[in-house]
Amino acid sequence: LMDLTPLRESREFRLLFLGKSVSDFGDEIVAVVVPYQVYRITGSTLAVGLLGLCVLVPVFVLPILGGAVADTVERRRLTMLSHGILALMSALMALNASSERPLLWPLYVFATISAGLYTFNRPAISTWPARLLPLNLLPSSNSLEAAFHTLVSMAGPILAGILIVSIRPAGAFLFDAGTFLAVVAAAWGFVECHY
Repeated sequence: LMDLTPLRESREFRLLFLGKSVSDFGDEIVAVVVPYQVYRITGSTLAVGLLGLCVLVPVFVLPILGGAVADTVERRRLTMLSHGILALMSALMALNASSERPLLWPLYVFATISAGLYTFNRPAISTWPARLLPLNLLPSSNSLEAAFHTLVSMAGPILAGILIVSIRPAGAFLFDAGTFLAVVAAAWGFVECHY
């Protein structure tokens, strides 16, 4: 069985783990909804493939910059700010998706900026377990995160399909906005503010 000691021992780690886990579901949902909507608008697989180019540059460049920023500012505030912006962007995408004729270009802008913010914030959020837990609990925390990441990568696309059918892309984007707010709420609930 998986060692759940890190979740029992640290309130802050428990908040972070739960908030991040919910947010990861949102990431997987959007990874399906955005290409689906691009294809529905254009009918072109090339247009869907161009989303990969939008993500490419931020994924390679911004983690370096994000790591430098994470070392100079409070990680908690950086995480709250970046996830708050992502929630706002998802809400704007829900507005676009709910219009009679959704625009294509916002999907590319959303893909680029969301990939940028995600990779920019990644160095800050990935160092939190080491700051929140004693050294002997880090292997258990890594196992928990890896196991849940695997679960999310399998269940997220299934949930995305259900959401697309039941509440349409606009509802799926609103669901995603809510998942980002889970991380903001988790970081807000920290007793300590020096992370």
